[in-house]
Amino acid sequence: MALTDGTERATEFPFAEWLLGVEDAGNRLTGRVRHCSRSAFVHLRKAWRLHGVDDEMSVFRAITAEEEAATALIQALKARRYAGADKLRPWNHVHKTAFWPLVEAVNRILVASGMPTPKIALARRDMPKVALKLDIAAMTGSAEPLWGEPDHPLNFLLRSGHASELLVHMFEAEFKELASERGAGSLKLHVEREANTRNRLLYADDQGYPTVTFHDDLLVERARRVGILILLAIIVMQTPEHQLFVTQCLEALLRALASLGDTQFDYAAAIAPIERQLLTIHRQADGTTKASIRRPVAVGGHWGVTQQRPASALQPIVSSVRFDGINSTNENPRSD
Repeated sequence: MALTDGTERATEFPFAEWLLGVEDAGNRLTGRVRHCSRSAFVHLRKAWRLHGVDDEMSVFRAITAEEEAATALIQALKARRYAGADKLRPWNHVHKTAFWPLVEAVNRILVASGMPTPKIALARRDMPKVALKLDIAAMTGSAEPLWGEPDHPLNFLLRSGHASELLVHMFEAEFKELASERGAGSLKLHVEREANTRNRLLYADDQGYPTVTFHDDLLVERARRVGILILLAIIVMQTPEHQLFVTQCLEALLRALASLGDTQFDYAAAIAPIERQLLTIHRQADGTTKASIRRPVAVGGHWGVTQQRPASALQPIVSSVRFDGINSTNENPRSD
């Protein structure tokens, strides 16, 4: 099919290489997590073929692909028995739609904090694993990039407030900002509206019957969302240990959806004397960010220069870092 600019449109979905890697990794998972991952990519391919033939069903398939990826993440959380996972309903469109605004909220706060973009590595073995490499140079005072890898990709904690009363950050401000930009009074209302998009594509109303026109970029964006959500499902599945940031995000999501109930969330691992690496990011009341590493972080040299650098250096609360074969300890406890 020729496009308006004279170029030929690809017959099959032009997946980026990293997305094909995620698809292959998802196929190596087990149970319903695997089935939902495979289903998401099936819907994406059909959405691409339907564009220009039945545009309403093309968008419907693309939305369903994202929901299937969100379902894979929900099933992963249930399989690993995270607190609060029992409150998530795989058949509830609101619950499934809510995961992407959560990803957006997390991205906003990390970008605003000035943290360099992490590097992600996906190992596709019998059971896939994700490794997250963070540029810890700002925490060590190094002028050069130094890349560290947490013991588990999301085994860190994001705190906010004054140092004397640090609280686990629940993304209230970020959710409120997102909802306001979408013309909704709350994240819950925004998500409910988004979840109803599928119905609006199928049924007529007082204004008439639905028709849509869109560019292929819409499908490409949905594919990106699918890839990220399935990557998160892989991260959850790769270890039976409960990763702190996963727990934190799940609590924040359930609070925003008013689905928390009597669930109790455990962050004891953040303060217990444990023999593993643990990164804590602290967003202070004035908007600045500090970070601490309680255990040595293994750094395998320079992994490359990031495109984004912090506006100001992140000051460590307490850090012990090992790099380039030398053990360097910088202890600077702060009480402000």
